[in-house]
Amino acid sequence: VEVAPDKATVQAMLGICLLELGRPSDAIDPLSRVLEIAPTDSEVVGTAYLARGRAHVAVDDRYRAWSDYTSAINIRPENVAAWLERANLFAGKQDWDRAIADCDHIIAEHPNIAEAWELRARASFEKGDLEAAEADTIQAARLPRRGARTFAARWG
Repeated sequence: VEVAPDKATVQAMLGICLLELGRPSDAIDPLSRVLEIAPTDSEVVGTAYLARGRAHVAVDDRYRAWSDYTSAINIRPENVAAWLERANLFAGKQDWDRAIADCDHIIAEHPNIAEAWELRARASFEKGDLEAAEADTIQAARLPRRGARTFAARWG
């Protein structure tokens, strides 16, 4: 495949396709090129950081994933997927307070995201706050689950 190296969107799509094909190591380079090619295009750069964060998770480089999710959030604070991915990273490290803080942000801005309520319920449960865990679980059950495989849910 010949790629137009001056096109950030093409590089982003190549990286995302490689990630979707189960080739996260190969996805990192084109996603990194996006950041060099179009550093001021917040939409494509935010998407590239999110996708590269997912690639880093897939290759078990959680620190770089956290850094990429944080960069995606800083560039596009409305990127719910980046907030949720970072919250999941915190939960994976059993950093329940930070997972809850990210979920709090998501819920404040987008109260219909069931996954944020579910993750906050889990974090509250792990911290021993059973009342909060129960309340969040009940709220999550009332909400429709978003299609995790939709493009918007996956790429912000």
